[in-house]
Amino acid sequence: DLFESISGEIIGAMILGADLANRAALPNPVAFMFFPVLIHAGDLIVSSIAVVMTRPRRTDPPRRNLTRPDSDPDLDAEKGTDIMSQYEDPMDCLKRGYTIAIILATGGIGLLARVMLHNAAVPTVWLHYFCCAVIGVITSFLFVLVTQYYTDYRHSPVQKIAHASKTGHGTNVIAGVAVGLESTAAPCFIIVFAMILSFWVGELCGLKDED
Repeated sequence: DLFESISGEIIGAMILGADLANRAALPNPVAFMFFPVLIHAGDLIVSSIAVVMTRPRRTDPPRRNLTRPDSDPDLDAEKGTDIMSQYEDPMDCLKRGYTIAIILATGGIGLLARVMLHNAAVPTVWLHYFCCAVIGVITSFLFVLVTQYYTDYRHSPVQKIAHASKTGHGTNVIAGVAVGLESTAAPCFIIVFAMILSFWVGELCGLKDED
């Protein structure tokens, strides 16, 4: 399913790029067509670097682990703390790797856009499409934040479901369904805003339909 989604995304972007270059009578339609392919090729390098940066770091003093009671057998006998609490929160590791990936990807996309999409007749066209790509990168990061908010035990949605579980299965189901429905609102608004903003930025690039 993942392969199908990524393949469809790449092929769709290639078709749009080729059609754009053809309608605008650009001298380098191949560059616009293969631009999304090279972006995804760069993803492999960026992701590999980011994965290396997700190694957990030790915290001093140890952080408080809210998921384990004081009587947990995995507590460090010498320090009197949970062994896992001596390292940073796993979500912090993931967010650090994701942040590094975003920074590297943004720089790489900017370089590719300048090299492949630059047009002498419309010098700023590459910058507009680079901004569209940055909007997409920011959108993906906002998805991570929204997902973390609705699934992390440190935030109120998960705590509300846990609190509802104390009074029975029925309230647990009701609270879970309510939070699940609520969690879809923010991504919908983010997607709509990103699409409108990207369309507006791309429309201002200066290319004209020659047909």
